[in-house]
Amino acid sequence: MYARITHIAAYPWRIDEMLDRLDEVRGQIAQIPGLRYWFTTSDRESGEVVGIAIYDSKGDADAAASTDQELVASFGEFFLKPAEVNEYGVDGYVVNP
Repeated sequence: MYARITHIAAYPWRIDEMLDRLDEVRGQIAQIPGLRYWFTTSDRESGEVVGIAIYDSKGDADAAASTDQELVASFGEFFLKPAEVNEYGVDGYVVNP
C-alpha cells in the first residue's frame, strides 16, 4: 500500500464549508482506481487540515496524482497557502474487527 498525505492550512472559519463541499465530491473520490481509504482530519481552531489517501500501490497513487491535484486545487479558496503533499510507502497497519 502507498499513502499520500496532504497538509492544508485553511481559514479556520471556513472549515465546515470546506467539509460540506468535500461531501459533495465524495462519490468522485470513491471512483478513483486503486484508492482504498480516504480520511480527512481537521482542527477547527487552528485551521489545520490533513487529508490521508491510501492506495493499493505506488502505481495506483501515481496514476491518480493528476486527479488528486485537481481535487485539492478545487478547494483552493479555503486555503491560506498552497497545500503540502507528501507520499510514503505503508509499512504496517492494524485493523480491529
